[in-house]
Amino acid sequence: MKNEYTRKKVSAKDRKACLICGNPTVTVLFNGSGPDWFYTCDIHLVDNPQFVQPLYPKEYHESLVSLKPLKERIEELQRKERGTWDQWVNKIFDSKKPSSSDDKKEDRDDASSDDKKKTDEANSLEELQQTYQATLDKLAASRETCNRYTLHDLVFQSRVDRLRKLAQLKEKKRVEQQSYTNTDPNQLLQSFSFPEVPKNTVNKS
Repeated sequence: MKNEYTRKKVSAKDRKACLICGNPTVTVLFNGSGPDWFYTCDIHLVDNPQFVQPLYPKEYHESLVSLKPLKERIEELQRKERGTWDQWVNKIFDSKKPSSSDDKKEDRDDASSDDKKKTDEANSLEELQQTYQATLDKLAASRETCNRYTLHDLVFQSRVDRLRKLAQLKEKKRVEQQSYTNTDPNQLLQSFSFPEVPKNTVNKS
């Protein structure tokens, strides 16, 4: 049997006790390869690796991997945008120094270049933040719509053992039924001693 269960819902009239807590529930985990199924509350399917783990699609894991470099790049641009204390101090002192017209022109050119660079980085930062948020939203949607799970190894093994025992009992019953059906009635009479009616009657005086 494959360790893959699908979450399904049944009608309220068909609800049964949860495997974990015993409360009535309409949520069923179904395994078509068994087949096997059991009832469980939805709350037991959330952040409960000792019971089940969600089976997310490939796209979910790819999006999850892409989050880390996105976050690192965003933090890097944010640090550049804020600037360091030394940069701010240097700017203050530089603004107080007398400068020639050529120096002023170079300063203006440098300032213009810095402004353009900051604008580009700001645009890039905004785009990265939008991409990061869109990825988070996509991951959240995948978690919410996920309906496939794998059971913890111990839980799954208990389900397999249960099915094996049920199969053994079913086979035993089938063999017994088959043996009874194929038995000759005369053989039954020879095999068992049935009580007989007394032949001699007792005279009452």
